[in-house]
Amino acid sequence: MSTGDPRTRIGSILAVQTFVGGVLFFAITMLSTPIGAGVVFSAVGIFALGSTGLYYSCISTVVADDDIGAASAAGQLAATTGGLITPPVFGYLIDTVGYDAGWMLLGVLLLIAAGLVTVVIIVDE
Repeated sequence: MSTGDPRTRIGSILAVQTFVGGVLFFAITMLSTPIGAGVVFSAVGIFALGSTGLYYSCISTVVADDDIGAASAAGQLAATTGGLITPPVFGYLIDTVGYDAGWMLLGVLLLIAAGLVTVVIIVDE
């Protein structure tokens, strides 16, 4: 893969964006001021929550044209499942351990996602 290849470009942007989002979730656990919270949560919105468009762009460079519908459906199923499962798990962690554990869980999940995206862009079709 060359650096000019759309798969490499878009995948790299998604991997970096996801990695930074994961790091920011860990940064939340160290916040002590309202201004710091505003800055970090704004950055979380940009990096962690703003990756949906890049995700679908990345799918279009990884999957054959005939399989884009199925890949998009699988991705949407994964996102929806995560949206159903993660909030109760986050709440359970808050109740049993504290907020830091919930934010760290989200950070770990995003760092894993960044690693998986990196594998996808490194592995040849």
